[in-house]
Amino acid sequence: MTLLFLHLFTPPLETALWFTRILHPWTYLTLQIAKTSFWTIYLVLAIATMVTKSVLRYEELWALWRIWLIVGIALNLACCLGALAYGAWVVRRWRRLERTYDRLVEQGLEGGERGIGVSQASGSSEALVP
Repeated sequence: MTLLFLHLFTPPLETALWFTRILHPWTYLTLQIAKTSFWTIYLVLAIATMVTKSVLRYEELWALWRIWLIVGIALNLACCLGALAYGAWVVRRWRRLERTYDRLVEQGLEGGERGIGVSQASGSSEALVP
């Protein structure tokens, strides 16, 4: 029950921290890897448990419970996989922008010198200052 509460509590917290620029991309990706790993292991254990023993007394109810459990865990896992893919994209984008910024600093073009601005660092070909 505690793990379910944490799973329901962390996405709004991650979103709030991400949009206020407090959450670092690597931390975000690490959280997504941890959640995806947990739900993958939990899905495998749930399937293994359902195969080996029956928890409910009535077979009809047990069949519905198995379907409900597998669908719920699979949906959670699918959401975590989507968040993991987004986290990987965020880290990739962050690394690319960081390399571009570092290259501009090495060339001595930081701070608008020679007409180069932030728009060129992000991939646009327009100069900010003529």
